[in-house]
Formats: sequence, C-alpha cells, structure tokens
Amino acid sequence: MVRNFVKEVVRGVFARLEPLALPRATDPKYPPLFIVGPPRAGTTLLYLLVTHRFRVSYISNLLAMTPRSPVLLARLAKPFRPLDGPESFFSHYGETRGWRGPNQGYRIWNEWLPTDIDYIAPGNIPLDVRRRLRQIVAGIEAINDGPFVNKWQRNAARIDALHDLFPEALFLRVTRNHEQVAQSLLKGRVELNGDPGCWFSVRPLDIPDSGSLSPIEQVCYQAVGMDRQIAKDLARLGTDRSHTVNYEDLCADTAGELAKLADWYAERTGHRLRVDNVTLPTLIASTNTKVGEREAAEIAALCARIEAGEVAV
Repeated sequence: MVRNFVKEVVRGVFARLEPLALPRATDPKYPPLFIVGPPRAGTTLLYLLVTHRFRVSYISNLLAMTPRSPVLLARLAKPFRPLDGPESFFSHYGETRGWRGPNQGYRIWNEWLPTDIDYIAPGNIPLDVRRRLRQIVAGIEAINDGPFVNKWQRNAARIDALHDLFPEALFLRVTRNHEQVAQSLLKGRVELNGDPGCWFSVRPLDIPDSGSLSPIEQVCYQAVGMDRQIAKDLARLGTDRSHTVNYEDLCADTAGELAKLADWYAERTGHRLRVDNVTLPTLIASTNTKVGEREAAEIAALCARIEAGEVAV
C-alpha cells in the first residue's frame, strides 16, 4: 500500500517535470521503425533481436514504469545505460524480462491515443498529441543516438495513423505460417483467459461478425485477415516503406536476416545501423502442434480455404 502510494507520487512529480526534458524539436534524428505483424507471428522475437544486435532506441521496461514521463526517466537513467539491449531473450505474450528489456510501450501510447479502439483514422489525432508523441520519440532517440524501434500489437492496426504521426517512419513486417499463428492464438486464449472463445489481441477490420463464428473460425480469420490487412495498409505507403522478415527464415539464419534488415534501412535512410552485439542466440522455429489433433486439422483446412479465396476475408 505504501509502496504503491510512493510510486504514484513519484510518477506524478515526474509527469509535471517531463516537459522540461522534452526536446524542442519534434523531428526525430533517425526515421523510426515500427514492427508489425499478426499476433503470435514472432514480432516480439524480432524486437528482442533488433534491440540486442543494433544501437537503437526503444521503450525499455524501465521507461515504461513512468508512462507520463519516459524521456525524463531516460535522461536520469542514462549513466546506467537503460537502452543497451535485453538481458535475456525470454518473452511471454509480448512481455520481456529485465529493466533493459524492450517493452511494448502500450502504457505510453495509451496516455495519448484512444484505448478503446484498434484502428485510428489518419487526421483524427489532435495537433498537441502529435507534437508530444514526436517529442517523446525524438527525446528517446537522443538518449541512445539510434533509431527508435517499437513493437506493440496495435501497431499492426494503426499503420495509417503511425504514418500520419511519423511520415518519415519505416515498417518491419513479420510473417509466419498462418496455421502456426492460428494455433498459437487459440492456445493463448486458453492460457491467458481460460476460455477459447475469448478474444485477445488485435483483429482485422474485415473479419465477419465474430459472434457467429466458432473459436477456430475466429483465430483463422484473425491470423490470415490481419496478415492481409497489414500487407494492404503497407502497400498504400509504397513498397520502399517496409521490409518483410519471415519468422522461419529469421530463426534459420538470424545473422543473415538482420544484415538484410540493416542494409535495407541504410539504403532507405542513409543511416547505417551500428552493431552493438556480435553474438546472437541460436534459434529454432517453433513448428510443434500447439492444440489438439482435431483442432489442428480444422485450423489447417480453414486456413487453406481462406488463403485459396474459397472463404472471403
């Protein structure tokens, strides 16, 4: 009780001081990178790898502790190098370990953007919110002198809004076998909510009335539909604005895929991503069946029908 009271007092004081820590300029030095992909596609893994491999800036678990004053805390903690990459590669449904671990930053985004909707139409973001978010990103970049990188699942639904906020931003699209994504979504519903019929994470705009769908139909539409929505949204921005990383390829050749990413960023921006850590973990793509045999068979059949266009999304 006392600890929580102290936390709230500190957060309140920091929030009042945050404007003093924000840069006057609202233009980030480097074009930010936003990681997008269907839920359970490997976006957190890519987030961990990018923040480990390269000198980038990001919202760490430490900075997320004061969502109304991340730049102030980043400045105060700079001698302790709070953005030096994750201490481990463990993650659990987007959550990482350690105070340097990359955080989704949803508490910070939720301070300034709607919390009750996934999609935000371009042009609907107030000018003061636009200015503050650009100052936050520019301020965090200044701490580590590297591009701002962020992964949050709602990023995938807010590509248009993020482009509106950050016209210079680039996007890293993560793809994965749809069956694996759908299986993982169904498993996650049970693990997180205790109910396979309970939704979690972002869903595509074009999904049919979810009330008339079974849990298996819901996760298949979510896996394939979200992937297609991301591809459609990115295509509107132009092919030079995004780079695709496949989960299975990333696990098979981690160093090679990260090198391709770095080359692409340098070509698009003129800024070379500086390598901070040479060592990389050995990864094995998760391809095991995550649900029962009957459920796996139904997911495989329905995903195939959706991909073939037999079922509209």
